[in-house]
Amino acid sequence: MTKMLLGINLIYLFLILLAFHFLLYISLGTDTWLATSILAASVETLTIGIIQAFIRNKMKA
Repeated sequence: MTKMLLGINLIYLFLILLAFHFLLYISLGTDTWLATSILAASVETLTIGIIQAFIRNKMKA
């Protein structure tokens, strides 16, 4: 599981999440779909990035 998390490219992850959030919020009819999609994808990508940093730090110790 840790190798899988460390192998995730954050830029590609952000772009994939952004595309899915675009589709989600447009289909739900959200008026601020662009800002909401960017914010949601950013938060999820940041969370994965923090988890990756934590795992790398633990592997060094």
